[in-house]
Amino acid sequence: MSRREGDRSNEPLADALCCRYLVARFASIGAVGDDAATASTVLMWAVATHADGHHALLGAWSVPRGSDIAWPEMLAELWTRGAERIEWAVVPGGAPPAAIADAELTKVVHWRDASAPEPVLPPRTKRLLAKCEDVTQRLHAAMLRAARRQGGRFDSAEAAFASLQRHWRRLERRLDAEHAARASRRSGGTAAASAAPGR
Repeated sequence: MSRREGDRSNEPLADALCCRYLVARFASIGAVGDDAATASTVLMWAVATHADGHHALLGAWSVPRGSDIAWPEMLAELWTRGAERIEWAVVPGGAPPAAIADAELTKVVHWRDASAPEPVLPPRTKRLLAKCEDVTQRLHAAMLRAARRQGGRFDSAEAAFASLQRHWRRLERRLDAEHAARASRRSGGTAAASAAPGR
C-alpha cells in the first residue's frame, strides 16, 4: 500500500506537512503494472490546497484495484507527517464506508464524492475547491500522457511514483509562476489605483 522502503526517488512524498488544509482532492490512475499481479494495482494520490491558495502534493499510495481503499492507514500517514486537519476531502466514490471509519477519519471534517453535485458553499471555499480540482486534473492529465508514452501503463508502482513526482515538480513550478503573476497584477492594479487623480 505504501512506497517501497528505501526508494529515495520518492522522498518528497514523505516530507513533513503543515498543520491544516482546506481541501484535499484524492485521485487515482489504474495504468500500473504489466502482469496479472501488478495490473491489479492503482496509484492514488492527494493534492491539497491551503487557505492561502497554495497547493501541495500530500502523498501517494499504491492500493489494490477493486478493494476497499485503506483510508485509516493512508490518513494515519498524513497525520504522522504533520497534517492535523482537512476541512474538505473530495474522493472518488464518496466517503469511506462506515465499517472502516475510526478516529483517524474524524480529522476530516467533510467528505465529498467527486462525482456528486457541488453543495452550496461560501464563495471562498467554493473557489478553493475549484482550484484544487483544476490542479488535480492537470496532474492527472500529465500522468495519463506519461502512461501512454510507455505503452499505456507504468511498468511498476515505483515507476508510477517516480513519474508522479516529476510531473508534480513541473506543475508546481508552473503554479508558482501563475501565483507570482497574479500577485504582480494585483500589486500593479493597487499602485495604479493609488496613483490615480483624486487619491
